[in-house]
Amino acid sequence: MRFGLYFSVKQEDSTEPPGGLNVSIDETSIEMVKCIFAKYRIMFLKLVVRRLLEDLSDLRDMIQQFYFITDLYLHNLTHEYTDRIYEPHRTVQDFINIEKTPKLRTLTIIRMIVADEFLEKVSNTALENLTFTECIFLTSEGTEKQPKKIKLAFGESYKAVCFDMCGIYIEDIKSQTICQSHHATIIIELSNCINLRTLTVNSGRYVNVVLRNKK
Repeated sequence: MRFGLYFSVKQEDSTEPPGGLNVSIDETSIEMVKCIFAKYRIMFLKLVVRRLLEDLSDLRDMIQQFYFITDLYLHNLTHEYTDRIYEPHRTVQDFINIEKTPKLRTLTIIRMIVADEFLEKVSNTALENLTFTECIFLTSEGTEKQPKKIKLAFGESYKAVCFDMCGIYIEDIKSQTICQSHHATIIIELSNCINLRTLTVNSGRYVNVVLRNKK
């Protein structure tokens, strides 16, 4: 199996935890279940990748069929971190088009490569919960005198933001390699986060996250 699809729904005023009972859906059953799932107000989709992302060129089209999902969990079981990756690599934005999932409120990404453009894009959306766990953030190279700063101004819709065990890497286009960057910083701007309840930053070894709140 290339990847697993696990769906769950939440009824109105239900006390069951998010994610609830996961129901596995075979790729051949997608058309059958779409019309059923689209009727629910809260729809969870957990996608577990079991093959190299290079073999999943159709994954983006598959995800976009579920435009009505409110919670998306993307977990890559095949990705291993190295200081140099010689094979062509795919990033999260190769598989997710935020503009085509207008109801999305929770996005959890585990062990994926994420370009800094995608970070900036999601910070400007109406998401409520955003989690990156063991992810690599790709950016252009900074220097000691002119470090690269990735500025993220999360909006007022955000209730929870998490960066857990993530790192910043730079990409060498010519050699198609990536390596860890020591001159890049993620700056989280909190001045608009009036509804923020949880902020988890546990990436000190991999990335220096600076919290800044304008007065």
